[in-house]
Amino acid sequence: MALCIAIGALVGAYCVLVLVSLATASTEHRTRTFAVAARQLQIETGSADVLVVGEPRRDVRVDMEIHRGMFRNGFQPRVELSQSGRQLQLHSHCSLMAHVGVGDCGASFTAYVPAARPSP
Repeated sequence: MALCIAIGALVGAYCVLVLVSLATASTEHRTRTFAVAARQLQIETGSADVLVVGEPRRDVRVDMEIHRGMFRNGFQPRVELSQSGRQLQLHSHCSLMAHVGVGDCGASFTAYVPAARPSP
């Protein structure tokens, strides 16, 4: 009987944490621009979603959406953007606890890149 009460209390506490996390979740928007001179671009990501849009432009603009749960430090994705030559790295990583359902953690990127030119 005591075991059933203990398990019920744990399940109840977990449900409360999930509900509070959903109620306090937030999304942050950021933008970063990279000067890219090459005609080819390689994008590497971690667990984030990426949408690539071709536009008449010379640089690369990256719009980010960062999703966070109630514990801002524990359930905030680590987002890294870096450029080395013609390689652009977009990386996002969430802690293990964020994937267990207690928090909301994630990121998505939209990369606006120079559109391909038709061959002559």
